[in-house]
Amino acid sequence: MKKGIRKRGSKLMNFDVFFSDKDRHEAIDTAKQMVFLPENCYFLENQSPTINFYQNNDHEIFAKVVVSYQNCVTELITDKPFTLKFHDNGVHQFWEYVDNGSKENWLL
Repeated sequence: MKKGIRKRGSKLMNFDVFFSDKDRHEAIDTAKQMVFLPENCYFLENQSPTINFYQNNDHEIFAKVVVSYQNCVTELITDKPFTLKFHDNGVHQFWEYVDNGSKENWLL
């Protein structure tokens, strides 16, 4: 079953149809660029990053992306959540990181 959100007074919005695989990968790549990987760490490619799309009351589209990386020495896996805002200026589309929390947690 496809996921979506319910807007006030409307039917369920299906963002899985709205975004292509390319759009999803661009959002995931944007989130990965925000991670400063500590020494001996690498992104987990066998675990797909999770991505959920939603729309706020101003009809802006956001993605919540969780990327995972593992320390190859300690084998500790860390999940880092990011919120990205979708922009479409008519010429090109892109994702922008939205700072909505403390940086202490995601910089480590």
